[in-house]
Amino acid sequence: MIAVEWQTVAVAAGVYGGWLAIVLSHEAIPWPVGVALLLAVVIARHGSLQHEVLHSHPFPKAWANEVVGSIPISLVCRSVSTDVHTSATMSARTPQTLQPTPKASS
Repeated sequence: MIAVEWQTVAVAAGVYGGWLAIVLSHEAIPWPVGVALLLAVVIARHGSLQHEVLHSHPFPKAWANEVVGSIPISLVCRSVSTDVHTSATMSARTPQTLQPTPKASS
């Protein structure tokens, strides 16, 4: 029986824990540079983790490895980024200011 590679499990916990911490506390981190740099590091490590999953690590069962490596954190980051940009640019606007203005007739 092949043993679980606990170092790779620790990397997975660090990747997903770090990602969750950044996403949940992104308002306290200087935006956008601080969040972008932290997310870049976490997403790069996630790519490394996915590479390990392709080579059947850290678990002997393929389905368990699939669970560890298939969470698309970079897609969720894009969603959070879009929400942040939308709320930042739209906070001062009211629904009335978002309505198209009619063109002046000559």
